[in-house]
Amino acid sequence: MHPGLPGRRPEDFLWASGIEDTFVPQTRPGHRALDEYQLMGHYDHWREDLALASELGLGAIRWGVPWYRVEPIEGQFDWRWTDEVIAYLVQDLRVQPIVDLIHYGCPFWLRREFASADYPEAVAAYAGAFAERYRDLVHWYTPLNEPIVTALFCGKRGLWPPYLRGDAGYVRVMLQVVRGVIRTCAALR
Repeated sequence: MHPGLPGRRPEDFLWASGIEDTFVPQTRPGHRALDEYQLMGHYDHWREDLALASELGLGAIRWGVPWYRVEPIEGQFDWRWTDEVIAYLVQDLRVQPIVDLIHYGCPFWLRREFASADYPEAVAAYAGAFAERYRDLVHWYTPLNEPIVTALFCGKRGLWPPYLRGDAGYVRVMLQVVRGVIRTCAALR
């Protein structure tokens, strides 16, 4: 045993990292959309980005799916890009993805975003479709990144869609986010 890991074997340690993947495509007039993959060129250089992770010796990488691009129309999925990325990551690089299903943003068709009464079912349908498609390749998920930050920025401070403010907005978004996480976890099983 390694002295720094009492009771654990070094081979049980998972060396992992992640790629920033915030997606907030809806904006107010005068504001810009936020898609970190677009800002840092990941859509064009994903092979190189992921190869660097492999070269570091990572066993896993947290990697987000841009829901708004994968499901541009409700119930209609475009998996072309994710098919390429997931296969390359798992089969070619032998790096396990920890898939970040939601990193703040929702598709354009989901009116009121996280405050929508339809959000929990919509996100569960997306998660279930993803899990079914990649069931042999993906085994680890983050159902929703930072629920408290989501509720703060979207529901209390009004910085991101649906731009609610105050305690009532925070509670409304948080309740929907929690309902969505519960339904997403059920859909992933």
